[in-house]
Order: sequence, then C-alpha cells, then structure tokens
Amino acid sequence: MVTTRRREFTVACNWKAFAEVFNEYYHLPYVHPGSIDDTYDDPDDPEVVVGAWATHAGTTQGTGGLLEADQKKALPVIGTLNEREAHGVRYSWLYPTLVPPPGRGDVDVRGISRWARSMPVRPGGVLSPETAALEGFAEVAEAYYERFDVAIAEDIPMLEREHRGMRSPLPARGGSPISNRTWPALPVGMPTDCSQWDDVGVDP
Repeated sequence: MVTTRRREFTVACNWKAFAEVFNEYYHLPYVHPGSIDDTYDDPDDPEVVVGAWATHAGTTQGTGGLLEADQKKALPVIGTLNEREAHGVRYSWLYPTLVPPPGRGDVDVRGISRWARSMPVRPGGVLSPETAALEGFAEVAEAYYERFDVAIAEDIPMLEREHRGMRSPLPARGGSPISNRTWPALPVGMPTDCSQWDDVGVDP
C-alpha cells in the first residue's frame, strides 16, 4: 500500500467523539444532506471479535469514497476484497485511536491523538501501488480528496458543538434517547459519560 495524501488538522472536541462520528449513521441526513447522505445503506451489526479492536461492514450505493455527484469517477474495486466489502466499506477500530475503513477502491486511514488538549487528526489516503499507477489517477484522486474535505468540513462544526454540549452540566448520564443501536467505537470500560470526558477533552 502507498500513501497518496496526508493532512493534519485540529478539532476542538474529545477524541472519542471524533472516532465515533465515522461509525454513526444517524447523523448523515442532518450533517451531510446532498453530499454523502444517500451513499450509505443501513450498517450490519457489529461483529463478535477477540482483542482490542472492533469491526462491522456496511454496503454503499457506489463508493463511500466519493461525493454522490462524482460516483462515475470511482477507482476499480480492490481485487482482494470479498463480496461484502467489494460492495461497501468495512469499519474497524484498532484501539485506542486508529481507524482504517477500507472501501471498495481505497482506504482512508485516520490516526487520532487522544492526549492532546486540542486534538490533532492525521487522515491519509492509502491505495495499492497498482491503483496509484493507473492512467489519470491524479485527476480521479482529487475527487476522492474533495469528498473527504467536504464531509470533514461538515462534521467538524457539529463535533465541536457536540463537545460543548457534552461538557454542560445539564445532560444526564446514559445512552442517547434517539438511537436504539449499540455502536462498537468505544470499548467496554472506557469512560463515555460527560463528567469523565472533562478530563480528556478540550475547553469549550
């Protein structure tokens, strides 16, 4: 695999919230209408695994690596993917802070620093050498980079507002009343209630 792009930026939110946003589908119609909302089908349930990681797959309409308007620019499907992954994306978490979600034609690796007071995020595009050597790759790659840039620009303001809300003394502990689904992004035993987030988050 080869790295074709690397960015680094800082988000004023808790690192766990940033990691979680890549696996919670219910924000898509509200945060990403018209950009990536209609790309993702309902996800599979999380798979049972052993060790410090979690994973699940979900199908997509086209590829999750492109905006809805750019689906015709999709890279070839990675030949070693099984049938399920060839028609969607596999989200995996290598705890504590590495999220490599391989899609049908690309892998977008996200490394998240969990100890900084302001959270640096280091996403990078990773592809097979054969894909990176394709004729016209540079032009096609720009469409993939644009998709990431558009979606992350939509996510960051929401994440920062969410973090300010989590630091508020008003919310009660417990799960979300709007979701009946359990997401695997946070391993059992990690603090997730707002009072414990104060110590590892950033100031509002």
